[in-house]
Amino acid sequence: MATWFGITATATDQTLPADSRSGQQVYTVTNESGAVIRGDGLIVPDGETKVEWFTIAQPSRVYSADGSEQVAESNETNNEYTYTVPFVLQSFP
Repeated sequence: MATWFGITATATDQTLPADSRSGQQVYTVTNESGAVIRGDGLIVPDGETKVEWFTIAQPSRVYSADGSEQVAESNETNNEYTYTVPFVLQSFP
């Protein structure tokens, strides 16, 4: 199976402020294909986590050959939940 993207999170967990219950996680997404590609960021909830609690800023974008992008994901919840943020190949533009 081909690896299109390398993803690095700035942190593996996050505590949200009690007064706002919202936060942001930043990921570095690196195009590892060697070609210009378009990719989509997704939220994949685990257990009782709801996908509607999360938003990815500009989830679909073009990644330059071997380039990296900072991708921000915002979330809003009041309990401990788990999820993953995969990036999938959409096309070669």
